[in-house]
Amino acid sequence: PQQSMMPPQHPGMPPQQSMMPYGMPPQQSMMGAAPYGMPPQQQSMMPSQYPGLPPQQLMGAPGMFGQQGGGTQYGQQGGGVPVSQLGGPFTLDVVIRSGRNLVSKDITGKSDPYCILRYGYSQYKTPHRKRTLNPSWNSRFSLKVKRFPLRDPILVHVFDKDTISDDPMGHVKLDDPSRLQMNVPQERWYRLEGVSKGEILVEMTVHK
Repeated sequence: PQQSMMPPQHPGMPPQQSMMPYGMPPQQSMMGAAPYGMPPQQQSMMPSQYPGLPPQQLMGAPGMFGQQGGGTQYGQQGGGVPVSQLGGPFTLDVVIRSGRNLVSKDITGKSDPYCILRYGYSQYKTPHRKRTLNPSWNSRFSLKVKRFPLRDPILVHVFDKDTISDDPMGHVKLDDPSRLQMNVPQERWYRLEGVSKGEILVEMTVHK
């Protein structure tokens, strides 16, 4: 009498197993595609597309929430964290690469430009380039930094080399490097201030 409601496709099967596939143990009837022999407590939250993957790794599996590694790309140094959140000391490399459309300071319509980088009490100078308004310097300067944000701004002044006195050709304050990521260069053109035209290309990189 207790089997009067059993579907005819499973004659003789006890009622508690009437909805199970043949041969599957009762404790696995709701476990989807989980492999046999895995304890039930590790199967209830396991997606069927990752059979056998330990539960502690499910949040890092490709395809979960549409991201790889739970939102962090593997192999990316620093994990996208700005250097202001990391412990120092650091080395900040500043490369003054080039200039374009600089102002003319000579009667020839050209200039002999060079740059001076100032940070705190430190000062660095590029070579001067003769008779050009689009110079290429590619001068690298390494600044020792204990922590971010910096106490002082990084300033670049451009001058025209002259026999008696050097004429100013503009200046600029560089971006705050506290937002940079470790070992990821940032390069941009800066519009010079104090003059009618002119830009310089500067690259900054933070590393240990």
